[in-house]
Amino acid sequence: MRITTLLLSALISLSCYAQGEVKEGFYRVRNYMSKRVLYVQSSYVKIIPETMSANLAGIVPWLEEGKSSISDPQCVIYFKPIGDGYDFQTQGMSTYSRINRPIQLLELGNTGAFQCYATDSGMTLYLCDLETDLTVARGRLQKWDKNYALELRAWQVFPVSEDDDDNFFGIRPTIEANGKYYASFYAGFSFKVASPGMKVYTVNKSQPGYASLKDVTDTEISSGTPVIVECTSSNPSDNRLQLTGINATPINDVNKLTGVYFCNGENYVDSYEHKLITIYDPDTMRVVAVSDDGRLCLAKTEKEEYFVKGTWKKEPVLCIPANTAYLKDSPENLSDEMILLPEKEYDVVTAIGTVEADVKKAGDIYSITGTKVKAAGENTDNLPAGVYIINKKKVVVK
Repeated sequence: MRITTLLLSALISLSCYAQGEVKEGFYRVRNYMSKRVLYVQSSYVKIIPETMSANLAGIVPWLEEGKSSISDPQCVIYFKPIGDGYDFQTQGMSTYSRINRPIQLLELGNTGAFQCYATDSGMTLYLCDLETDLTVARGRLQKWDKNYALELRAWQVFPVSEDDDDNFFGIRPTIEANGKYYASFYAGFSFKVASPGMKVYTVNKSQPGYASLKDVTDTEISSGTPVIVECTSSNPSDNRLQLTGINATPINDVNKLTGVYFCNGENYVDSYEHKLITIYDPDTMRVVAVSDDGRLCLAKTEKEEYFVKGTWKKEPVLCIPANTAYLKDSPENLSDEMILLPEKEYDVVTAIGTVEADVKKAGDIYSITGTKVKAAGENTDNLPAGVYIINKKKVVVK
């Protein structure tokens, strides 16, 4: 029925706000009774009109100790007033574009929290956290009925602001290289850097051995732009973003990175109903990682720290994590390690002509940083593509 479609589309984008009480902007949504925050972990919902029920496994309420909200785009939603209700936008989705009507909100008693509801043909459905054990980290999102406490259908909304020490959005780096902290990042909101010292990069050029980091720190990063963020520390509070909206002017430059919003993890990857994963293909994909000599790179790797483990057709697979960026290209354009260099440095290094040298007959071979990688006479058949110092000259090995 239309009512079920209406409500579930709302759930896809998170829920619960109040017209006149909540201004346009970004919020996190927390259940009044369970204290669990809503996360959009999948765009999938299954509607059963005959019974006015639905499968909402992709929308998950979590306690903070089970899933930290500060650095996770899955629990950030943009509230856009429209008509007498709202359009909820997150993770590349919009409720209004799906159901062609706003979502209604109503304050619940004197709780200061709001019910998220939809009414059609005289029937009303309310969003509820059905996990009544308040000690369990993971809740269960579903429609409310009279067997559950009213407070389980009450939702608090908290505005996200870079100036709010309790409800900001901060990048949590996942990589340490060259003495600096980095994270690949892909989100459904536009943003600017708020903390001093942070940098944001796209990858605008690449070839076997190297890729170019284009500094876009001083621009507004449009929603849906895959980037690499250089952080000032490992603490998200030092790496804050100013969330600026859902849409921004796209960066007028080549960006060779791509990104993924969802990765359901091992609980869902073998389920036809909830499968939303990107399986890592080592022939065509490179992930942001640390090179063998400690530099930031795009790498062909199977180190589990860079992936989410899952199963596909009952076989173990590695999956690209949610809200991260990666490079995808033809195998002939890739190498096992592609060192990420600032654009100017990339242009200098790749401008060096390929030297026709027989490395098998060369003396000691050094990396561009001066580290000996092969001694004279050693087997060089497995020498990775890159720039080396051979006989005191720079040599590009492809």
